[in-house]
Amino acid sequence: MGAIVLVLTWACAIGITTTASRMTWSFARDKGTPFSSIISKVDRRTKVPIIAVGVVTTFACLLTLIYVGSYTAFNDVISLTITGFYGSYFLPSAFLLYHRIKGHVLPCGSLPGGDNNTFNSPIYDLDGDAEKPQSIPQERRLSVAQAQLVWGPWHIPGILGIINNAYACTYMVFVIFWSVWPPQTPVSASTMNYSVVVTGGVIIFSIVWYYVRGRKEYKGPLIDDEVVQVMRTGSIVPV
Repeated sequence: MGAIVLVLTWACAIGITTTASRMTWSFARDKGTPFSSIISKVDRRTKVPIIAVGVVTTFACLLTLIYVGSYTAFNDVISLTITGFYGSYFLPSAFLLYHRIKGHVLPCGSLPGGDNNTFNSPIYDLDGDAEKPQSIPQERRLSVAQAQLVWGPWHIPGILGIINNAYACTYMVFVIFWSVWPPQTPVSASTMNYSVVVTGGVIIFSIVWYYVRGRKEYKGPLIDDEVVQVMRTGSIVPV
């Protein structure tokens, strides 16, 4: 029975590591992380972002060392999955709610921009340098995505959709708010919920990094030039 649980844990860890490493690589490719020029490199032979995988794995291993010093602190780090997941869900839901209210989303089947100039931003290579498209190999061409939002084939229209989005945002704020509170009173060093400290620290570091350097380098989000060409033909309607 223990072996079954261990195998399932390994399988889950591989899936999470794969997802996290690809997200880290894509954000680094857009120069949204520290040391982005290193993390965004892709191995030419395996086509795998090995450095991003190593960074994610290293951070995961270092976090497990917290258990050696404090069981309470380790549990608080684990509980960050609540604030992390719900926080990542809240941002796109809140932006979608804003664009719903403002009427910025085009009807389903619309071609954003109405012409071939929808994606008229500069083409960048994988190192983030603007170059002429013909000077970059096809497999390395990237473009800044600036298409207008278009509804997919299924969505909740009108006021019902606004209510649904508003409820989702309210619920996530409610969950995040209560997830950072201590589980019991009186609060002591062993019962304190330190997840709010870690979450606040990540937010503060991200804001500082953005204003110090990130806003000068971040050009994203970027998409492959092949995807741009397909979307220009209208074969795929963006969601």
